[in-house]
Amino acid sequence: MQRARNVAVTITREGYLELKSTETDEHYRGHPVAAAMWIALQQHDGQVDRAAAELADTWEIDYEQIRAYMDAWVNRLVSTGFMREENDISG
Repeated sequence: MQRARNVAVTITREGYLELKSTETDEHYRGHPVAAAMWIALQQHDGQVDRAAAELADTWEIDYEQIRAYMDAWVNRLVSTGFMREENDISG
């Protein structure tokens, strides 16, 4: 998974994730958990499984639980155009 090319990313001082489409002016604001998931995805080259494993270990929670949560979150970001699959050259 990757950030769509037309998306600007900000992590606020309060720890919130802010995404803004520079083409459509749409916004997404995610709580600090979303910011942590975004950072983990970036650190693991967009590989959800590796990012989820790191967060599960760090937060001492069940891998399957965080993986399901991340899958749903990533799918929402893809459907709204903020993220794209690596092989999708349109985004």
